[in-house]
Amino acid sequence: MTKPAAVDLEVRSAQPDDEAGVIDLLRASLGWQPGDPNEEFFRWKHHDNVFGTSPAWVALHDGAVVGYRTFLRWRFLDDEGKQVRAVRAVDTATDPAYQGMGIFRTLTLRAAAELTFAGDAIVFNTPNDQSRPGYLKMGWSVARRLPVGVLPARPRSIGAMISSRVPAELWSRTTDAGLDAAEALADK
Repeated sequence: MTKPAAVDLEVRSAQPDDEAGVIDLLRASLGWQPGDPNEEFFRWKHHDNVFGTSPAWVALHDGAVVGYRTFLRWRFLDDEGKQVRAVRAVDTATDPAYQGMGIFRTLTLRAAAELTFAGDAIVFNTPNDQSRPGYLKMGWSVARRLPVGVLPARPRSIGAMISSRVPAELWSRTTDAGLDAAEALADK
């Protein structure tokens, strides 16, 4: 598909009826492979989240989803123990034929404005080196680098940690040990 020169886009909060178009966009733009549990993970992450459904926005062209942006809900406690609502910018996708048209920027700025207006006190992200410049251009700022530490359970674990060079698998391995997470975490 050739890149449209200029298009009129509808930008709005995502609705449940948009999910099929969002999934199609994610497949096309992120290279989701058949058989991988991407869709199940997406639904678990954004619909079954213990903090609530993730707020999301779409860009539509002629009724088709060409852009998607979502924020994961978080809650923090302040120094007095009061809950503070927060959101973390996470998943985004733009149809390859529509890239370079400012869709990512439009969706992100619209979402951040609507979320803060609705009472989310903190909007944050942990962008990688590739996406950080885009966020900085939108006015985001680097707060600070958080220190990372590891506390081994036993002294002999230190050697295994230092010598480990194997990355984590993309998908969890299936096991029948213990309870299913949904069952284990369900209110009883």
